[in-house]
Amino acid sequence: MKSAQNAFRGGKKMKKQIDIGSMYGIREEYLAKGLINEIPEVDYKNYIAHGQNLMFLTVVWGNPTWEKIFKDALAMCEKYNIRVIIHDNVMNDKGEKLTEEDVKKYTSYYKDSPVWVGNGFDDEPSPNDYPRIQHVLETYLKVYPGKDTYVNLLPMYAAAFVFGELDFEKYLEDFAKTVTSADYICTDVYPLLQDNGKKFTYDEYLRSLDIQAQLCRKYNKDFRIYIQSMEFGPNRCPDAADFRFQSWVALSFGCNTILHFCYDITGGAYTQEPDKKRQKLPNWSAGRTVNMEIAAVSDVYMQYKNIGAFTYKTRRSPDYADFDNEYEDFSTIVDIKSNQTVLIGCFDKKEGEGHAFTLVNMAELGDGKIADVEFELDGANKVTAYIKGLPVELKPVDGKYFTALDCGEGIFVTVE
Repeated sequence: MKSAQNAFRGGKKMKKQIDIGSMYGIREEYLAKGLINEIPEVDYKNYIAHGQNLMFLTVVWGNPTWEKIFKDALAMCEKYNIRVIIHDNVMNDKGEKLTEEDVKKYTSYYKDSPVWVGNGFDDEPSPNDYPRIQHVLETYLKVYPGKDTYVNLLPMYAAAFVFGELDFEKYLEDFAKTVTSADYICTDVYPLLQDNGKKFTYDEYLRSLDIQAQLCRKYNKDFRIYIQSMEFGPNRCPDAADFRFQSWVALSFGCNTILHFCYDITGGAYTQEPDKKRQKLPNWSAGRTVNMEIAAVSDVYMQYKNIGAFTYKTRRSPDYADFDNEYEDFSTIVDIKSNQTVLIGCFDKKEGEGHAFTLVNMAELGDGKIADVEFELDGANKVTAYIKGLPVELKPVDGKYFTALDCGEGIFVTVE
C-alpha cells in the first residue's frame, strides 16, 4: 500500500492528490495558555505517522508567546516536511483595509519556507462577511497567486440555527458568487451522533453534501470538508467504520480535501487532559488506517471528475440517504442490486476515455450490516475495484459483478 507520507511532497500544493490534514493538529492553544510546557517533537512524528501532511498553524505578530510557538512549530514542520496553512491573525484582522504591502509585511518571516502552501482566513462566516473576505483573498492572491487559501463555511444544521430563515443553498451560493477568489467551497459536517449509547446519523447528511457538490460543479469549485474525528456533546467518538463512512461519502460527491476536526493531534485521538501522560486512543489507529487507505487510492481518484451521485435504496433506507438531485444519466451501470442502501458516486475520466464510480454502504453504522452488491456494466473491458486502498480486478460471472462492503465501507471502481 502506498503510504500517505509519499503521497505528498514538497511545499507546493499537489493538485493531483487528495489533501488530508487537521484544523488543530498540534496543541498551540494549550501551550499559549500555559497548560503544557512544550509541544514535544514526537507530536510531529505522530502527525506524519497518522497519514496526514497538511497542518494549520497560527501566528499573532506582536504577541511574544504566540510568535515563539509559531516559529518553533514552523521549524518542526520544515524538519518533517509537513505542509502548512497559516492563520496570520493580525494580517487577517486588517479586513477591507488590507493592502498588498500589508500582505508582504506580515508574511515576510515565512514567505521562503519550503512547506508554506497558503493561508487560512475565516471560519464559519456570515454572508455579511463575504465582501470583506473577497477583498482579503483577492489582495493576498495578487501577491501570492500560487498559494492556497482556506475559508470554512457552516454546515446545513448550524446555518439554519445561526441565521434562521437563511436557506443553506443560498448561503453557499452567495459565497461562490461573491468570494470569487476562492476556488473551493468548504463546510464542516459532523454527522455521527449518539443517544444513550445508540448510534445514529444526522438525517440531512447527504442532502447537505449534495447541495455543496451541485454548487461546486456549477461554479467550478473544489469540494472540501471537515469530518468528525473526536467526541463532543452528542457527537460520538468515531471508529474505523465511522471514518470510512465520512470519507467515502465525501469522495462520492467529488471531495478532494478531507480535514480532521479535533482539539488535539491527529483526530483528537490522544488523552484530552493536558497534564496527563500522553497515550494513543483507539480512534488514533482508526483514523490512521483510513487516512492510509484514502492516500493509497488518491492518484487514481484524482484522474476522474465527479459528475453526480445517486442511490440504490432498500425498503428500509435510512433518512440520511435522501437527497434531491440524484444523477440519472450514468449509463456505465446498467443495473445494480443490494441488500442494503448504497450510495453511488459517478465519475468521468478527466483526460481520455474511461469512467469510475464509488459504492458506499449506507446502512446505519450502529447496525453493523454488510452490503452485498451485484451490478452489471456497459462496455467494460477491465474493471478494477480499490478496496481498502488495494486494487483488485473484478471479473464478471454470467455478466454480473459482485462485491461486499463492510459497515461504513466505500470502494472506488474504475471501468476501462
